Amino acid sequence: MAARDPRVPYPVIALLCGLALALCLGSVQLRMPPNLVLGLFLPILLFHGAASLDLAMLRQEIGPVTLLVVLGVLATTGAVGAVVHATAGFSWAVALLCGALVAPTDPAAVLAIVGPLGVDRRLTTIVNAESLFNDGVALVLFGLLLWMITSPSLTPGAAFARLGGAVVGALALGIAIGLAGRAVRRGLDNALLDVALTVFLAYGGYLLATQVAASGPLEIVITGLVMGTTPAPPRAERIWSGMAVLATVLLFLTMGLSLPAVVSGATGLLGLRVWMPLVATLVAVLGVRALLVRGVGLLPRHGDRPLPPGASRILLWAGLRGAVSLAAALSLPSTLPHRLLLVTVTCNVVLFTLIVQGTTMRLLLPPLPAEGHEDMAPLP
Repeated sequence: MAARDPRVPYPVIALLCGLALALCLGSVQLRMPPNLVLGLFLPILLFHGAASLDLAMLRQEIGPVTLLVVLGVLATTGAVGAVVHATAGFSWAVALLCGALVAPTDPAAVLAIVGPLGVDRRLTTIVNAESLFNDGVALVLFGLLLWMITSPSLTPGAAFARLGGAVVGALALGIAIGLAGRAVRRGLDNALLDVALTVFLAYGGYLLATQVAASGPLEIVITGLVMGTTPAPPRAERIWSGMAVLATVLLFLTMGLSLPAVVSGATGLLGLRVWMPLVATLVAVLGVRALLVRGVGLLPRHGDRPLPPGASRILLWAGLRGAVSLAAALSLPSTLPHRLLLVTVTCNVVLFTLIVQGTTMRLLLPPLPAEGHEDMAPLP
């Protein structure tokens, strides 16, 4: 019932409910298995988001999306790595790993919070496409940095080969699976069969990609884009929307349940040792985001059409971090140097962006027309 209020996004409500429930449990600490996010929730959310994208509009806005995804992930990783190296004294490899942890924006949070706000379609396309694509790029970079730390004998050539193989493999698999699924979809006239097919492709493609060292998130996005060119039956679309909402609520509820256990493990770090890297990381994340948004504003527009008023503020504040960053942090091996501090910094960056940025996003928008409120409610 609280989630029906459009002023507070329902992912934030689910997160706070999970936190409250965890505090009520007291000594019973629950931990979120990283594979629960990456293997259970992410395929549904990425596939639904990609299949819902307007390809024609995505092509028009490919410049801003590419800038935010590629340069955004690399610049955020580099800037956070530099400030963490300076404030915490980590090695460059571990500091850059911290940057890769907070580089991806969260698709579940972005799609659930920005989608119902009624912003310009081009702006929504940019924000949604960025959140879908940068997961794959950031997780590949995260895996590569972690591999370099745990395998000191790794050569630069092998590292770049692995990076290229993960991206190219995801693109090839996504296109092949998407084309095959689209051909099968054309012969279906039943909504439930269509849902079964697309669920099978979302999870099967992700598992196949992980088995061949390709990027699972990127493969799902490509498959969803290709499948989205053939419309699904209306009833199937409604089922997928409900599944996406349910997955988002369960995901953020699980995050809230697991956060106290993460924070309690960092009680010994309270002080300058954690606060300096944390504040520096937040400043670096927002600073890089501001520079990227400035760059988006300087790009030539398609057909000389400017973005709507307030677009820069929305793009800046839409850089939400969430479950993907937290799952990647929790997947760090226990023997990794400074693991606890890395998890703590990531956890607090996630909380800040979700609670502060997520709840104030609506304040950046012009007043919505009275007749538009019901259609823009956060829950379908």
